[in-house]
Amino acid sequence: MWYASSELDISEMAKLAETHYGKAEISNEEYLQWEYSKNPHGNVIGNVARNSAGELVAQYLIMPKDVWYNGRVYKGSHSLNTLTHPDYNGQGIFTSLARKTYQDGIKQGVIFTYATPNPNSYYGFSKKLEFVSLGNLDFFIKPVKLFSFFHSKFRSRTLAETLATLCSPVKFLFRQRIRVNNTIEVREISSFDFDYETFWNRYKNNHVIIGDRSSKLMNWRYFQSKQREYRVFMAYQDKLVVGCVVIRITTIKGLRVGLVIDLMIDRTKEGQEASYQLLKIVEKIFEQEEVLLAGCLLKKNTNEAIALKMMGYRKCPRYFLPQPFPVLVKIHAEQFQNNLKELYNWDNWFFTLGDYDIC
Repeated sequence: MWYASSELDISEMAKLAETHYGKAEISNEEYLQWEYSKNPHGNVIGNVARNSAGELVAQYLIMPKDVWYNGRVYKGSHSLNTLTHPDYNGQGIFTSLARKTYQDGIKQGVIFTYATPNPNSYYGFSKKLEFVSLGNLDFFIKPVKLFSFFHSKFRSRTLAETLATLCSPVKFLFRQRIRVNNTIEVREISSFDFDYETFWNRYKNNHVIIGDRSSKLMNWRYFQSKQREYRVFMAYQDKLVVGCVVIRITTIKGLRVGLVIDLMIDRTKEGQEASYQLLKIVEKIFEQEEVLLAGCLLKKNTNEAIALKMMGYRKCPRYFLPQPFPVLVKIHAEQFQNNLKELYNWDNWFFTLGDYDIC
């Protein structure tokens, strides 16, 4: 027996998350306070399910997200952190809470929701909630320090060096394909400022659909969370910002991985040069940090993806992926079905790991 409630309590949601993930960011109250209550686009919208004793057993949440569509901003949302206690699976809680949350979102001006489900919840979004599948993001990878991988496995420096040398032909497949000229100035920044905002206003006009990346949003996203550490680099040509990259180093299954979270470059010759310079600096940092693998999740037919390929990144084969990375969307407001029908065209979207999840 369960009942729905719109009362969201962060401490309760943290405890529910801990039953799934143990001690992790998603079960950290301070992290959830930042994620759910500090977002410049608005507080999280959601509903929870409680059992007869009043205990939290499930949650469905959407995070408000401003999205630019043909030069105009619309209120969208991102479905994330969906959880149901294992004892309450198969009772229709997911779909019931989701539909109620969408109605609450409509009342607050939310027009559509996009989802980035894992394989377990994909069916629920596509069939039960009638989301439209847009397509999958591609995961681009590049080996950085093979020695680090072998050393972590065998703890023998000599053996690790030998194996890394034997595997050096693999790195040849990921070789840099263009010469990088040091004509662009690159600086690490600690906040997104007016210079970046000028770049963003220019950049967003080159895309049909793109999630907001204004200074206010980016400062919240990358500099105001105490649980995540990001590094941000800006590329300048004659004091004009022509490119930006956000990176994070994390550990996945005991291995150090360097993630390119966001990459944006001007559609100019200077922007192209900036992309190579930015990625060259990123690779140097990953090498210094003993990172095994660099990775970037984005769409394959973008200028940014082309830059990755030129710098030696290759698309990860499907059978090596930990999971697919689908993106689905649902328009809630009937009056916008025709006006926003291009939302269903994956070719129109600019989408990166920065949009995919709070990574």
